[in-house]
Amino acid sequence: GEYHLGEAVTKLQHGSLVVKLIGSLQIPSILYSTINGSLGVLGSIPKETFDFLNKIQQNIVDVVKSVGGFSHLEWRSFSSFRKTSPATNFIDGDLVESFLDFSEEVMDKIAQRVGLPAQEIVKQLDAILSALH
Repeated sequence: GEYHLGEAVTKLQHGSLVVKLIGSLQIPSILYSTINGSLGVLGSIPKETFDFLNKIQQNIVDVVKSVGGFSHLEWRSFSSFRKTSPATNFIDGDLVESFLDFSEEVMDKIAQRVGLPAQEIVKQLDAILSALH
């Protein structure tokens, strides 16, 4: 897939930012750094986890208005001189993690659309995020 980060990647390296405990969720990952000093993780996650996170991501985009009215889909779309492609098969971890910072009212609105109680989403996100960072 293709995905717009907003800055140039300067290095890719296999690795992890956390020590993996025996029995914990193992996610193969690649670390990247950018020209502006950001660090990120590209990880291959199970389809079930992807579907869960994607559902949360889509509902956050639908419920929460972005700063400046920018479309998340347009922002993350990859553009080059020859084409523009929507981001597919990627989860915006920062966006999904922002669920944990929302007010209870916003969490409940998103949770209702996802079909799970907000506290169950928080519990599952904590488990997934702890495996990634």
